[in-house]
Amino acid sequence: MKSEKKLKAFVLALARQKSLSLRKLAVRVGVSQSHFSEVLSGKKKLKVSLGFKVAQELGLPPSSFYQSIGREDEALVERFRRCVKRNPEFAKEMEPLIGAEERAEWA
Repeated sequence: MKSEKKLKAFVLALARQKSLSLRKLAVRVGVSQSHFSEVLSGKKKLKVSLGFKVAQELGLPPSSFYQSIGREDEALVERFRRCVKRNPEFAKEMEPLIGAEERAEWA
C-alpha cells in the first residue's frame, strides 16, 4: 500500500475509534480541513510538527505513529532534531512527547 493511502487509512481508523471526524481532528491539530486533506492524500508533505500533533491527538507516541504509517526512519528523526534546534518554541511544545532530557540533548 502506498504510504499516502496507508497514512489516510490509519488516521481515519484511529479518528473513528475516538469518535473524531477528520474535520474535527484538523481543527484540533491547528490546520485547515483542506490542508489536512491534502496531507492525507499525499498532495502535501506531512511535516514533522503536524505528525507529532496528530499522534498526540490520536493518543499515540510519535514513534508508533510514524512506524504505523511506514515512515519511521533516520531521515525523519534528523528532520525532527533540526526542527527542535531551529525553533525553541516547537521544542518546548513537544517536550511532553519527547521528554526534557532528549529535548536538551538535541538543542
